[in-house]
Formats: sequence, structure tokens, C-alpha cells
Amino acid sequence: MKYTLLLLFCSLTFLLCGCTKNEPPKPEPASSEEPNTGDEVPSHDITFSFINEAEETDVWILPDTPENRKLSLWGTPTIADIKKDETRPVSLTIPDGTDQFLVHMITPDHMYFGVGGIPLDTAYTLRFYKETDPYLVWYMEVLDADGISIGTFEVFGAAL
Repeated sequence: MKYTLLLLFCSLTFLLCGCTKNEPPKPEPASSEEPNTGDEVPSHDITFSFINEAEETDVWILPDTPENRKLSLWGTPTIADIKKDETRPVSLTIPDGTDQFLVHMITPDHMYFGVGGIPLDTAYTLRFYKETDPYLVWYMEVLDADGISIGTFEVFGAAL
């Protein structure tokens, strides 16, 4: 009886698992083969500087849109692993008509920083810094191409 059940079990296993067709996955079409639907949004490149005077962090810079404000995943950082007191040049391709941005930052010790409504254009400078008097507050200052301050924005900070 045991041998009959064992033989039945092995036969069923072979039929269910052993007789599958083993085909390699079909390759995805190359991007050059994708049809042009005409839905592409016109875009342009901007180059600016990011000065980090506050915390070692990864930085994500996204267009400030209602859709992007709802995102919880932002993809690859725009600026990866920028150290305290480091300045980096940044190049972005942005949709035409975009003039305000969201900036998200996450530090290695799991602090989140975020600010929206940041104006940004070519040759601007974003300066991330903190004040400690009378209490700790983080800021993002925006300087235009001539180094003139356009505005200073308080940055939200919280431990993750």
C-alpha cells in the first residue's frame, strides 16, 4: 500500500511539475523600436550648483507637481552621497514650463528632509544649511545666477 501511494505521488509530481515547457523569456523591444506616440513632453536641460552645509545626504530633486507630491518612492537620487561642506554641479532634464521643484533628502542615519516650491533655473545655486540659535532649523536658500538670494525656505526634518 505504501509503495502504491508513493508511486502515485511521484507520478502526479512528475505530471504536474516535470512536464512544463521551458522557454526562454521573450526579449523586450529596444527603445528605438517603440512607436512615437506624440505624447512626449518637451523638455530642456538646466545646470545648477548644490551646496550642502548641513548633513551628509542623498538628494532627490523633482518637479513640484501634485503627482510628485504624492510619491513615496523617487527613484535614483539626483545627487548621491553628498558630504557635509561639499558643493556639486547638477544637471537635470526637466519638462518645459517647470519652474518649481520638490527637494527630498535622506541621510545615512535615517533623517528625512523635504521642502517644496523651490524655484530653480540654469546657473542657480541651492544652499542647504542649518541654524541652531535659538533652536535647530534647516533651510534651503536659492541664489540666482548672479548670487543674489531669491528666497530662503524652511526645510521639514524628521527621523525615519
